[in-house]
Amino acid sequence: LEAVKADPNNAEYLKNLGILYDQTGDKAKAQEYYEKTLAVDPNSYDANFNLAVLHYNKGADMSKKVREM
Repeated sequence: LEAVKADPNNAEYLKNLGILYDQTGDKAKAQEYYEKTLAVDPNSYDANFNLAVLHYNKGADMSKKVREM
């Protein structure tokens, strides 16, 4: 967080913070930081991929809940 505060337009710092939030289970914060990364660097492969995985997993969870109804 300190690195991002010191350099808020550093895509690498933003992406890494998103990854950390993702790994600790805070998916909303992870999405927020992946999107911030993409605002700075729209070509960030890792941020695009990880954000896509978040969206895919949300859809998979919804699909599972619907099948269980």
